[in-house]
Amino acid sequence: MREVRFLTGDDIDAAMPIRSFAFGHPMSQDHREFLERILAYVLGSFEGGRLASVATMWPFTAYVGGTRQGLGGLAAVATAPTERRRGHVAALLRRWFEVLHERGVGLSADSPFDPRFYARYGYQSVSHGHLVKLPVSVLATAEPYEAVEVDPDDHSQVGPIHAQFASRYSLALTRDDGTRGGMNYATQPPGLDERIVTALVGDAYASAWVDRSSEPYLFVRDYAYTSPAGRRRLLAYLASFAGQVDHVLIMLPPGDPLTAMYGDRYLQRMHGLQVRVVDLPATLAGLSAPAEAEFTLSLTDPDCPWQDGVFRLRLGPDGCEATLAPAGTTADVSLGPLGLAAALFGAQDPRSLLATGVAEGDVAALDALAGLLSRHPVYMPRADHF
Repeated sequence: MREVRFLTGDDIDAAMPIRSFAFGHPMSQDHREFLERILAYVLGSFEGGRLASVATMWPFTAYVGGTRQGLGGLAAVATAPTERRRGHVAALLRRWFEVLHERGVGLSADSPFDPRFYARYGYQSVSHGHLVKLPVSVLATAEPYEAVEVDPDDHSQVGPIHAQFASRYSLALTRDDGTRGGMNYATQPPGLDERIVTALVGDAYASAWVDRSSEPYLFVRDYAYTSPAGRRRLLAYLASFAGQVDHVLIMLPPGDPLTAMYGDRYLQRMHGLQVRVVDLPATLAGLSAPAEAEFTLSLTDPDCPWQDGVFRLRLGPDGCEATLAPAGTTADVSLGPLGLAAALFGAQDPRSLLATGVAEGDVAALDALAGLLSRHPVYMPRADHF
């Protein structure tokens, strides 16, 4: 008999070898203590009383469309070698979707080992920036600057800069919810805490270190700025490493001029990002639209039965809402969770959704849906990956 529940301290001895086999984590006291700290975030699937599979969901807060929203960060999904392909992951994900819905969280995200695997459960792959390895010379600007090293535990200045910068995008983490160290995870990540330097450059900052594993290059783990001059000062500071390094590895957001100029030429392999809507009304709550729109949307989502049906959507500058429509209501547009996330987060434009059969119906309704986050494109910095 299968049971899906949160792990307890008594389950740690069974969970450690499953995670160790999947991810190479050592069977150590540190591993044990880590699991003890995150038991509230880990669900297990048990077969006949024996732990078969585990899945972690981090309770993040992210910026979405200029608002702060809960975001379930799916991570560390692992199944015992002899229990694979028996439906354990599906059971874990459906239970996690239910828990997120009960908690009023509308979105979940993951960084998949294979995007096809989680697409089966409604996770849509989205573009979230460009990881590029640029010649350091292209960053040079004439902007004068003064760089001051920041104590990695002192976030009084870098925190507000990050908040103003990150709130321009969607799915960038707020880093102030007490999960996984917040800003500490950017300024002193595990294993790099003694090598990384955070420098304040006026209204900008960068957390970076020199990777010497091969030809030395500057690895920019995190950065932010609040003005055009701040961006120029930041680039000038990074360009000052010329002579010590020839290249800078940096994650560029949508809309940055360097993205358009060099995003394809110097693109590096990067972690993927997928997002899933688990509660449509919760996701739309707090958002605003550039123009008034009202339409009906049929969402086919058996993994989240509370949103499997027809919704009436009202979008506008004063707010957005989705309410279940009476039975028999005709839908203006029909799609599944992949199409919903693709439209909202810019993975496909409305006409492509219709042309590829991901959605059916009125293109004007899809245009309105896609316009919700068009002013806040997806960007997840390197330091936010989980």
